[in-house]
Amino acid sequence: MSYRELRNFCEIMRSLNYPRTVSMENFRVANFKLTAEIIFWLVKRFAPKFKISDNIEDERARVEFIKTACVFFYQNLKVQLNPKKLYAADGHAVQELLKVAQILYDAKKTVENEKDFSYGQELDISSKKNELNQMKNISGEIVDLGLNLLDLLDKEKGLKQSRDDAIAYLDSISKDYDSSKGEEIEKKIMGILSGQEEALEQLDVHVNELKQKENELNQELQVKKVELERAEKRVESLQHASPSHQNELMQYENDLSIIYKMYVEKIRNQAYLENRLQNFQKYEETSQNSLKGIIERNKEGGKKIFSVGDGVEIQAGDEQEPGEEEAPVEGQERQVFEGEEEEEDQF
Repeated sequence: MSYRELRNFCEIMRSLNYPRTVSMENFRVANFKLTAEIIFWLVKRFAPKFKISDNIEDERARVEFIKTACVFFYQNLKVQLNPKKLYAADGHAVQELLKVAQILYDAKKTVENEKDFSYGQELDISSKKNELNQMKNISGEIVDLGLNLLDLLDKEKGLKQSRDDAIAYLDSISKDYDSSKGEEIEKKIMGILSGQEEALEQLDVHVNELKQKENELNQELQVKKVELERAEKRVESLQHASPSHQNELMQYENDLSIIYKMYVEKIRNQAYLENRLQNFQKYEETSQNSLKGIIERNKEGGKKIFSVGDGVEIQAGDEQEPGEEEAPVEGQERQVFEGEEEEEDQF
């Protein structure tokens, strides 16, 4: 709390036409009744229809009153007040009340300044259009001049020494003037001018060459653009149009798939037949070996009768006439062919 805040608050409340006289002495000690009246009056000034209780008889009612006022000011004015200082109702409360009263005072001053303004009056800015354009042009010129001035100031550091040297040289010449020195200076100046003219001519030639190259590049660019457009159109036409041999190619692909299926089927058949042939050869070898073993045993053991299969007997000592072939054993043949049928099913 400060003397200035108390004085400003009293003056603001007086200018806001508060019905009671507020002096600085009122807040020397705690005065909750006056603080509550000011808060109630400020709330009603902002929102006359807002309902806030004016009951401050007990401590609970006072806390509820302060809490409601702080919430109202924060929600409507976005002003955060310290409820502890308001409850103290002394000079510290003036600091918080001044935040709200200042808003009302600023609004009142704004309304008083705008009383002479008629909102129904239409502004005619058509006559000011030329002035606006002139102001835009002048502002642009000011910016350009400022940039040029900035560049010159940056170069001033280097040019100052040269300027001082030139002035000192001219002063020395003016003091001790001699015709020979004047002619020498004139020759130097003429040489510098001729050198600058040559440099200027070279720059002109270089600029012309650059312009010519620019024109050539622009022509090449135009040609490339035309070629690019043609290529894009060509690509687009090729994407939408199917080639003449497309149908023939599809027919060949179908034929190739059929031929490949036939090729795979033949390979499978060949593998199957080779397997069958191997099994048959193994069967012949085993049958011949078994028959040879039986014949040799019969020769060694004498005349005995051996049962080879179902209903088939072989008598030892019987010799086979030349040119005759051994008959296959029925049981063995059946077993071998049953094995081949199982392998065929598995394959």
